[in-house]
Amino acid sequence: MGKSYLSIDVGTDGITAAFAREESGKRVCDVRHAAFSSDIEPEETLQQLLTPLDFTETKTYLAFSPGFFFFRSIALPFSDPKKIVQILPFEVREQLPCPIDDYVLDFILCAHEDDGSGVLVAALAREVIKDWLTICGSIGLVPESITVCNIALCNMIAETECTDFLLLDCGDNELSFYLVRQGKIVSIRSLPFLYGDDEKLPDMVASEIRRALLVMDKYVSAEPSQLSGAYIINRSAEDKQIETIVTRGLTQEFGIDVRRRGCDENLIAQISGKNSNGTVWQQFSPAFGSGISSSCFEFMQGEFRHIKGKRGGGRKMLLFLVLLICSSFILAGFQFYEYRQLTEKAQDLREEINKVFRETKPDVKRIVNPVQQLQIINNEIRSVYSRSNVGREAGFSMLEILTELSACIPDSHDVIIIRLVAESASLRIKGETQDFNTVDNVKKLLEESPCFYSVEISSANHSDTENIVRFELKIQLARQVNTR
Repeated sequence: MGKSYLSIDVGTDGITAAFAREESGKRVCDVRHAAFSSDIEPEETLQQLLTPLDFTETKTYLAFSPGFFFFRSIALPFSDPKKIVQILPFEVREQLPCPIDDYVLDFILCAHEDDGSGVLVAALAREVIKDWLTICGSIGLVPESITVCNIALCNMIAETECTDFLLLDCGDNELSFYLVRQGKIVSIRSLPFLYGDDEKLPDMVASEIRRALLVMDKYVSAEPSQLSGAYIINRSAEDKQIETIVTRGLTQEFGIDVRRRGCDENLIAQISGKNSNGTVWQQFSPAFGSGISSSCFEFMQGEFRHIKGKRGGGRKMLLFLVLLICSSFILAGFQFYEYRQLTEKAQDLREEINKVFRETKPDVKRIVNPVQQLQIINNEIRSVYSRSNVGREAGFSMLEILTELSACIPDSHDVIIIRLVAESASLRIKGETQDFNTVDNVKKLLEESPCFYSVEISSANHSDTENIVRFELKIQLARQVNTR
């Protein structure tokens, strides 16, 4: 699918839409105009104007006629663009009818000298921007820039045909003119049409142009007669009388050649650039940015600014966000799975610890923190069986007890000690052997030892699956006399 562009020029009296696209190597252009009516809302007018057009995947540019702006020409003693941006609000705030914060400002350089610059400043009300962005959004359009009508056309004519000229845009009830001197736009004005006073209109137009030329003399030294020509765009194509009146006024006052161009003709060719054989698509739309580098106003600033990359960048950003969200869900899923696995392992470990604790200390009924409780119990038992307590409280060291157990149970008895729990005055032994007789023999042999006061078989169970006998013995130690 080829590239397509939609330029919407909003005037105080109507809307002009210029649509261009590339199909099968051919360039298709369509220019439409509709006048505003008191009975129809602007969004409905725009909707009706664009209904036949397929503007999906189309780059849209929004421009307003000079009637929406306040233009001021100022001279500054410096030419640094950054300084110009900083000083603009202070230079024009007293000349605006409303507080400066209600406007978006931009500028273009209309003259440049070694000792300073001539600057053309434009102010557009924020409410106008908000309203028309809402109107465009209601029909699915997202403008990528906001500028002044015909700025790109003036720049193109200055580059390709002549550097001094006048461009007039005739609408239904508005006349806008652009004065270009030495290749730069030096003045922009908007005048209402007075249909009831047609005879005076040529003189009025000529007088306004003469006044603009005089105002600009301090920026660009030139005589009005040096204008190479004038261009007329007739958006109100049905009213040819407007063209005739304006042309007569220019010819009588300045004696310059006037070139006419109706809205029903190939207006896109005027906007498109140097190539007379076809449209140069890159120059169809206005340049972005401020007048610093593009010689074109841009009011898509601050809160209205798009993310870099515009619509395509927006789709890429949306795709990136979708991928980021999906990745986050996947990562969260893995973390949740790992958390569940760790939780199950932690639960198994807690159960195993509780099981060991119950087997080690079956007399303790309340288990709060088994690890800490076992640590306290182990410390107590360790102190009881330490060498410092031998002959006093315990009577035997742990090494002596293990030696005695090993000596009492001969090698001929197939006995495996699985667990030995030492308490302050007793031992509990859990083990395995081949039959019950061996358990009885072990009991008798241990009772013969002078270290053990009594030996009791707590349990003895035969396992059919493993053909072994699991048993548990409880041994009371023969405590020695406390010699302390």
